[in-house]
Amino acid sequence: MKHFTLLSLFLLSFLPSIMAYDVTTEIQKKNVLIEEFTGIYCGYCPQAHVICHNLEEIHQGKIFSIAVHSGYYAVPGSDQPDYRTEDGDLIDSILATTNEGRPCGVINRLTHTYESGATSMVLGRSAFGKTAMEIMAEDAPVNLLIKAECDVLTRKLNVTVEGYCTADVPSEKAFLSIVMTQDNIVGPQNGAGVGDQYVHHSMLRDYLTSVLGDEITIAKGQYFSKSYTFELPQAIIAPETNKTVDLVLQNINHIAFVTEDGKNNIMNVTSAKPTFTNFNLPLAAELSTTILGE
Repeated sequence: MKHFTLLSLFLLSFLPSIMAYDVTTEIQKKNVLIEEFTGIYCGYCPQAHVICHNLEEIHQGKIFSIAVHSGYYAVPGSDQPDYRTEDGDLIDSILATTNEGRPCGVINRLTHTYESGATSMVLGRSAFGKTAMEIMAEDAPVNLLIKAECDVLTRKLNVTVEGYCTADVPSEKAFLSIVMTQDNIVGPQNGAGVGDQYVHHSMLRDYLTSVLGDEITIAKGQYFSKSYTFELPQAIIAPETNKTVDLVLQNINHIAFVTEDGKNNIMNVTSAKPTFTNFNLPLAAELSTTILGE
């Protein structure tokens, strides 16, 4: 569920001669998205947070993560913040992680076959690194570029995603998803040894598109571009408790990815922090870097 106002939407799918694109046309290796399902009462979840954070740091610009607070272990106490979102609950259900233990993850929404013959998208944290490396060795059929600009005074956000298809794809119809995450959210977390002073990273705040993405048309040798304008709220409201968590603009990130059908097979993914206008820092202040609680 969007906690913001969608002000406008603009879609183009033209030949290169009609407009200038910044997305590269060279064949690239795939980037990786780890959708990590977590909760503040999960004692082993900080281990998964560190794994994701380290993979992102080592492979900057190639691996991205989204920390989805959902399920039993994400239910807060009466005096605790609620990091759940309606979109997080929905994607938890769609990707069939609801009855899985925490932490767990889904990587590029690929289905894995185990020795028993069972199939599942869901992986344990110990498999995150190996699976990510295997995916990064593959060519990406779609190149992506995301740009985001935010006016701090009006909280108006402009997001544009460009794409170029470098290979044949299963269908001309694909789905573009854009997710907003937030870093540096200080709060409780079991298993971290810091009480309510844990620093949460890459926390899902909302889908800017529909949860299963917005339909786009792609074909080998063709570009696409899709632009959105939103008005961002001051805080994100949890669906069950109506508790609010401040949406701090300088800590937000945007992740864009393309799937075959909205659910399966992320063909590629990219991310960007917005550039800001009308953002005045206090005297001698600097934008902070992301810090992950240990």
